[in-house]
Amino acid sequence: MTRLRSAALVGVVAAALAGGCGSAATEAPALAPAITPAAPPAITLGIAAEESVFDPAGLVVPADAPFALRFDNRDAVPHNVAIAGAGPGYSGEVFIGPATRTYSFASLTAGSYMFICDVHPEMVGTLLATEDGDGR
Repeated sequence: MTRLRSAALVGVVAAALAGGCGSAATEAPALAPAITPAAPPAITLGIAAEESVFDPAGLVVPADAPFALRFDNRDAVPHNVAIAGAGPGYSGEVFIGPATRTYSFASLTAGSYMFICDVHPEMVGTLLATEDGDGR
């Protein structure tokens, strides 16, 4: 009789565990917290590297607004665009061309900045962040 009761008890426990697993599978999964996307760029400008020179060598962006640079590396060597003096987060990915990447940057306060290729420090240009975004 003891064996029969033990077998019955094991069966009841197994059924309870299986039932518990089944009900958990029918519960709705918890939702991930909402992610607030970054502000979209106010402007996207194009810039290229060809023969280890930036074209154009001067850019103007609106101050205090996020912006993007569409960088076309036309050379078969690695390049990027970094904004010197703007702090961390203002250096785009280094990549070998021919290829294109779009870099999104946070806003800059009004002023003049230098942009540079981290791989080729002789590649430089000027970036103006202006209140009206058109160099005035």
